[in-house]
Parts: sequence; C-alpha cells; structure tokens
Amino acid sequence: MLLLLTTICGAAAAAPGGLLPPGARLRDLAAARTPPLLFGTDLVDSAPYPATGDPAACVGGNRSAPGCQPNASYAAIASQEFSAGNADFCLVWSSSQPTPAQRYDFTCAARIFVFMKKHKMAYAHVNAVMQAHNVAVWSPCCNPSWLTDGYPYSAWSRRNYTYNYTRAQARGFLQKRIAAVVPRWISSADIKAIIPINEAIANQPYTERGGWPHTWITGAEENMFSWAFGNSTHNSTAWFGQTFKWVRAAADGAGASKLKLFYNDYGIETPGAKQDAVLRLLTEQKAAGVPIDGIGFQSHLPCDCAGVAGCNSSAVIAASMRRFVKAGFKVAVTELDVKTAPGCTPAMQAAVYGAVLKACLSVSPHCEAFMVWGFTDHIWSPTQWLAGKKPAIFDGDYHAKESYFTLQKILAAKTDDVAVPVVTLGTSLATEPESGGGVVLVDLRDLARAAAACGVGTYGSGGSCANCTTGRTTPGMIYGGA
Repeated sequence: MLLLLTTICGAAAAAPGGLLPPGARLRDLAAARTPPLLFGTDLVDSAPYPATGDPAACVGGNRSAPGCQPNASYAAIASQEFSAGNADFCLVWSSSQPTPAQRYDFTCAARIFVFMKKHKMAYAHVNAVMQAHNVAVWSPCCNPSWLTDGYPYSAWSRRNYTYNYTRAQARGFLQKRIAAVVPRWISSADIKAIIPINEAIANQPYTERGGWPHTWITGAEENMFSWAFGNSTHNSTAWFGQTFKWVRAAADGAGASKLKLFYNDYGIETPGAKQDAVLRLLTEQKAAGVPIDGIGFQSHLPCDCAGVAGCNSSAVIAASMRRFVKAGFKVAVTELDVKTAPGCTPAMQAAVYGAVLKACLSVSPHCEAFMVWGFTDHIWSPTQWLAGKKPAIFDGDYHAKESYFTLQKILAAKTDDVAVPVVTLGTSLATEPESGGGVVLVDLRDLARAAAACGVGTYGSGGSCANCTTGRTTPGMIYGGA
C-alpha cells in the first residue's frame, strides 16, 4: 500500500474543545522519545467521504469539492494525533497517469500535501512506484487499464488487448514513470524514504515454477514486469532490482542522495516461511548491489492472532524485526490495523497494537516509523476491505478505544519500561500478561516448524500444513534465468 510518513516540525493547531482524548497527543509523545519516532496514519483510504466525492479533496475540509462533505472530527484528530500521513491511492499509477499520452496528474496528491503541510507534516515514506502483485491484468486496482490491457498474455483472454506492448515498451513505461514521479514527490516535501516495490512475495510457495526465487516472487501471472524483463523463453526477476536502481538514480538526480529505499510486505511479523523468503530475497538483492535500505512491516493483524501465532507478543515481533536488522536493514511499521472477530475483546485488540509498538521501540533506532492504517472505524465505504472489522484505535464516532490508550501509555513510558525479552528461534517465552489476566506461552519453534516441514503446494499455519492454490505457469514459458 501507499505510504507517506511524516516528521514533526512543531505543534499543530488546536482541535475543537472536548474532541480529543485525555492525556498527551500520540505525535507529541512519539516525538519526545529518544530517538524520536514518526507516528502516523493513512489519510485517504479510511477517510470518510461520500461515494461521489473526491477523497483527497475532502481531507482537510475543502468544502468547494463537488459532493464533498468534510468531517471536522476526522480532520481534527488526524492533524492533532499524528506526525505522519499517507496519501495512499492518490499516488498510484492509475491515479497519476490515466492515459498513456496524458501528462502526469498530481492533483489528488497535492490536496493531501496541502493538508499535511498545514499541520506540520513532512513526508518520510512514499510507496507508490510498483504494487508488485497488482501489476497484472487481473488486478488493475493500482495501475491504469492502458498499461494492463497492453500485456500480451494470451492465457487471460477475457481482457481486451488494445495496445499489445513489447517487452521494451513495458520496461520503458516503468522507467519513465519513475523518472517523472520521484523528483516530483521529493520536491513536494521533505521525504525521507520511498518504497519502490510493495508485496512482491507470495503468501505460500507457487508450484510448478522451478526453484528459488521463482517459487516465491511474483511471476508473469501476477506481475507483467516479470515478462517485460525476460525474453521469449524465460520470465525474469530482474525487474525487482532494476526498479530499486531506477528509483535510486532518480532520487540522487533530484538531490536526495540520503533518501532511504524500503521494500514493504505483510505476513512477516511472526516467524514463518514467507518471512524467511522475504529476508532471503532482500539479503541476496542487497549483496548483489541493489540499493535496499529497509523493510516495511505492514502488520495487518487479527485481534485473536488466528493463523498468526505470537502477533500479541512484542518479543515474537521484535525477534522478527531483529532478523532484518541483523542483516543490515532498517525496519518500519507501515500499515498496522487489528481487525476484530467474534470473541475478540477490546483488551485483545489493544494487546496486538501494544505488542507491535513495543517491538518497534525495542529495536530503536532501527525502527524509525510507526503507522496505523487509518485511525477510525468510521470507514468510508462498505466495500472497503476492512469495513465492519472495527480495526482502528478510534471507534466510528471518533471516541478513543482501549487500543489508543495502550499506545499512549507505551509512548509515555520510560525506555526501560518498554523493553522486551530478546529471543531467537528455538526458545520459549511468555508474552506480557493481558489486562484480563493470564500469560500466553509461545514456543518460537512451533511457529516456524510447519513452514520448514511442509512440502511444495502447502504452507505452514498454526503448526500444521495447509493446501495452497496450484500455481499457474505462463504457456510456452519456463521459470529461470536472471
């Protein structure tokens, strides 16, 4: 997903009396820590606005936008509680270049930038260059139809192939996009990092795709650039490293040589085969000279940790973060939400939020940013993927939930009070007691055992193996090569 995190530059304007929860603001508490922590939220995907309105126009109370009904509570809380913001889908390819001949349109993002600047937010992470699993004909959420319709992949015959691009043309589109948008983003604000690639690793191994890394990294079925960087007989993974290199060159050319480049993914917060695959890929790419500086932990988690054992343990999550830190990467929490389910209590949800924050703080200064994926249960659309899940730290009426106060307490605590046990695979530990009492025992060996034991076509979940969908192969193509 798309990220714009922010650094704090001073106090924000006062909010309407009585609207905000008691105690210090989260952004102020995070900024007061040593070292300071960027503390942010998504500003578009979860912003309340009418279905006919422009979400970017509504953020910040722009009443001149057609169909916009700005929510003062949303804008006030966003500006007061967070030193980080996310422009989300305003930055994706489909938003900024709807047609191949059209000049780039930055209107949507510009409106968000105005709101963020007004409330002293400076951007630290931008994630909008490539949604790796969405650069495909079957999932055009983040890429323009003119790009995906031109993908000559005959197995997807239901698509209307209007353009039928060559591999060289497809590569050129990506390179030109990077050269156009990266300098523009950098000139718009004090951007600290960009995420060139998002979600390139599968949740479980693909079958029938040969060996590493093709069994894990998105191939031609999911990502047209696997085809574009290949040849007539082989798909390729070269698109991964080249995308980072092009972004690095564009940033350096714009005078941002210190800008960090992150990879971003979900399902890596606790031990498992996907975490292993992401770590291996990033380590190998970095060793090959690809300029990767850090890893974003998206952290879309369930409050009962179903299928994600240990997600309410700061020690488990911190151990995962330390694996990447030890390999030379920075870490950031980029899209945290905790969806509810029958039987979940406010205390259970708060425990997950607290565990992720404490894990981040425990690996400081290597964890530089903490971002929630929207802060209110007042989600703008019934079709939004978290609608009805009540995943946020404020309820639908903008009242702070127990999760909010848990984060507030942790941020206000002294460093020694938020320390977590240092654990490694093969050791047992007890998680922090929940407010309802009791201690949850977690054996890290159990969390990784299934992933190691499961064969091709299966994956580890909760200590056992589960079936996966059989992977498809491109007709006439084989997996291998660069």
